[in-house]
Amino acid sequence: MENLLQNSSVRRRDCLLVKETNVCLTCLVLQAQANKKKIALPPGVLAVGKGIAAELAPIASSIYQCMDLQCMCNYLRGQLAANGQCSLPNGQMLRKAIRKEYRVMTDDERQRYHAALQTLKQNGEYDRISRIHSHSTKVGGAHSGPAFLPWHREFSKR
Repeated sequence: MENLLQNSSVRRRDCLLVKETNVCLTCLVLQAQANKKKIALPPGVLAVGKGIAAELAPIASSIYQCMDLQCMCNYLRGQLAANGQCSLPNGQMLRKAIRKEYRVMTDDERQRYHAALQTLKQNGEYDRISRIHSHSTKVGGAHSGPAFLPWHREFSKR
C-alpha cells in the first residue's frame, strides 16, 4: 500500500479519506490504472514522438508498408496485368498468403518454414517485428479489450 501511495496521482488524498483499508487500496489501484490508460493505436504506431518508422505512410517506401497486392508487385519486380494481377519473375502469380496449420505441414514445408524463421532472425527482421509487438503493450489495446483480434490480424499481415 505504501508503494501505491508514493506512485499515485495527486488525487490519492481522496482515497485516504476512506476509513476502510480495502476500499482505500481499491481506490488507489483504480486511480493508478486510470493514470496509465492510453489510446489503442494500430500496429507499428507508438505514442507521439516514439514512432519506429512511417509504418502507415500514404506512399509505401518499403514492401512492409504496402496495403495491396499491386503495391507489392512493384517491390517484387513483377509485371502488373490490366486485370490487376501480378506475374512474378519466376512465372508464378502473386496472391494472398494462406496460413497452413503447422501440424499438417509436410517435412519439407516444416524445413522451409524453419529456414525462413532463421533468415528473419539473422537479418534482424524478426527482432524488428518483435519490437513492434512488444511496444504495443505500452500503447494499450493490443492485448486487452475489443482491439485484440483486429490488431493482431493486421499485425500478422505485415
